[in-house]
Amino acid sequence: MGFTIRGQMVPNTILTDLTLVDPATRVLINGGAWSTWLHQDGSFAVDVPPGEWLLEVESKDFVFPKFQLVVDTDAQNRERVTAMPVAPGQRWAPGSNHNAQGKVVKHPLSFSAFAQMEFFTPREQFNFVGMFTSPYILMTLFTVAIMFIMPKLQANMDPESLKDWEDEKSKMQKQMDTFQAPDFSASLANWMSAGGPQGAGASSSSPLSSKKKRR
Repeated sequence: MGFTIRGQMVPNTILTDLTLVDPATRVLINGGAWSTWLHQDGSFAVDVPPGEWLLEVESKDFVFPKFQLVVDTDAQNRERVTAMPVAPGQRWAPGSNHNAQGKVVKHPLSFSAFAQMEFFTPREQFNFVGMFTSPYILMTLFTVAIMFIMPKLQANMDPESLKDWEDEKSKMQKQMDTFQAPDFSASLANWMSAGGPQGAGASSSSPLSSKKKRR
């Protein structure tokens, strides 16, 4: 026993004309277990057996809502289709009603596109205000400000304060010089000129050998 699921695509502000729908657009039941093509007027019909199904529209240009379908018969043994929208981004499985939004829609279905596919990221426009949020720009501006402000501060300082500031500056410079890394290249050159460990051992053993020769 088969049941026919019917529906109609309706234009809106996102999809203004149904002629914009790609001819390859299909209506899928349970990911393609059953499928059908859209007619030129946006309508469709697909036969399914009784049970719970997921209906979705496969389109490369627009995003359409999904529906959870419960297909069965009523007390008079008439065809009955209960349809509920499925929350966007949620996975669906038969018997799991927690993903449905709980709102029953009429059958035949009537639906519209709620988004258009975006296949590229728009180039970010120049933002003058956002430029000043960059840490590199802030560091550069701070350095430039110090270069302009410090001479003015020194000009307004009294001689004693200026002398104290110069003394502190020189002390800090000396401390920085003491913490400088040793010159490894100079140390290596001195060590090589001394002949290294072998040269040192040879120079220390030469007096002993001379004494032995004298004996």
